[in-house]
Amino acid sequence: MRQLVNLAGTTPRVRVVAETFTPGWDTQTLLLETEPGLEIHATLLIPRTPGRKPGVILVEAQVSPSNLATQLAARGAVVLALTPRGLPRKDEERAFSGDWLANTRAWLIGRNLPGMRAFDILRGLDLLASRPDVDAASVRAVARDVAGVWLLMAAALDNRLTRIWIDRTPYSLRLALERPLHKNLHATLLPGFCLKWDLDDLRQAIAPRGVLWTDPTDWMNKVVPIVGDFRYRGFEEGDERMVDEWMR
Repeated sequence: MRQLVNLAGTTPRVRVVAETFTPGWDTQTLLLETEPGLEIHATLLIPRTPGRKPGVILVEAQVSPSNLATQLAARGAVVLALTPRGLPRKDEERAFSGDWLANTRAWLIGRNLPGMRAFDILRGLDLLASRPDVDAASVRAVARDVAGVWLLMAAALDNRLTRIWIDRTPYSLRLALERPLHKNLHATLLPGFCLKWDLDDLRQAIAPRGVLWTDPTDWMNKVVPIVGDFRYRGFEEGDERMVDEWMR
C-alpha cells in the first residue's frame, strides 16, 4: 500500500480564490496543491467559535460542497471539503466504464489512480492538522460511494485520522469480480490487492480507531443487508442521526 500512496507530511501550498461569510462560519474556496503543479478544488468552512475545534475532511465528487459539509460546520467542526484529482468526471452518464481512461493513463506512467486520490486526502489532512484553530488530535474524515475506498487506504496509512465514516461504499472488491456488472470499479483498482486482501482488511488495519460504515452497497450502488459491523438508515432517513453519533 505504501508503494501506491506517497506520504508527504508537509503543509501544502494553498490559494484562496474566493471567500463568503454566513452567520455561523466563514467559507473559503481553495486551490490545494497536492503535488508540484497539481491543484485540486477544496472548500474550507471555518466556524467562528473560539478555541481549537475538531477537523473534518469531507471527500466530495463535485466541486461545490454538499449539505453534509454545512451540517458538520454547524456542529462546530472546521470542514475541508475536497475533490480529489480527476473529479468531477465529464462523462458521469457512463457509470459502467467510470474512470477507465484516467486509470489507464495512470498505469501508463507507473501510477495508481486510487493511490493518488488517497494521497490527495492525506494532503488535505496535512493542511487541517497545520491550522492553529484545529485540534490535530481530533481530525476525522468522511466519504461516500467509491471514495470510501480511497479514504480507507488513507486512514490505514496515517493514524492522524482518528475516526472514519464510510457511507454507501461497496463492502468488497472481490464481490465485483464475482458479478457480471459493476459501476465505477476502475476508480478502486489496486494491482494484486484481491489476491490476498479485501476492504475489510483495510478496516482492520485502521483499528482500534473507529470506522462507522453505513448502508454498504454492492457494485450496482444497491444497499445490501450483510452480516458484520455495519449500520443502516431507516426508510428515507437523512444523515442527522449518523452525524450526531459520529461527532460525539
